[in-house]
Amino acid sequence: MAADIAAEGGLTIPQFEPSLQSEILALLSRPGSSAKNPVDVANPYVAPDVLEKIITAAGQCPDIDIQIVVQLLYHYKALAIQLGAPCIRDIVPLEQFAESFSRASAKAGKPVVVVLPDYKQEAEAMDIAATIRRARAYYAQKGIPVFDDLERAMRAVQAVSRYAARRFNRTPSVT
Repeated sequence: MAADIAAEGGLTIPQFEPSLQSEILALLSRPGSSAKNPVDVANPYVAPDVLEKIITAAGQCPDIDIQIVVQLLYHYKALAIQLGAPCIRDIVPLEQFAESFSRASAKAGKPVVVVLPDYKQEAEAMDIAATIRRARAYYAQKGIPVFDDLERAMRAVQAVSRYAARRFNRTPSVT
């Protein structure tokens, strides 16, 4: 989906070199994950420090100018129930995610944008919405832009891309 939206907006999503794919793949749990660009971590519970390493590694690709992380926090609801936690905010390491993404952005020298979709709208999911709002606040404190959906994030990146193309005569690429 990300690749389709990017292509529609004139952005490119370059493939990683095999050595970079191997480096990222070594950090991913299996099965289901992919180290191609876009990276698919497959597991919604990847630790913040592991995501930091993945984002940092992907950001080393010279063809990448910005990274977009789609974080599906609603998956933590099932884990919270399984662990007997009263609320997902009790088990989601929001501050650590914000810190890790910020450090990865600084190490790679490339901005990170976060997408926090809120697909669960039923009354039992109010804690998910509250957790997403709290996550937004942590990311905002670290200067990380947050969007509700991938399409809005890509439109913003596309607008910046068009500006950069006019200003610097090149087209940025994303992961």
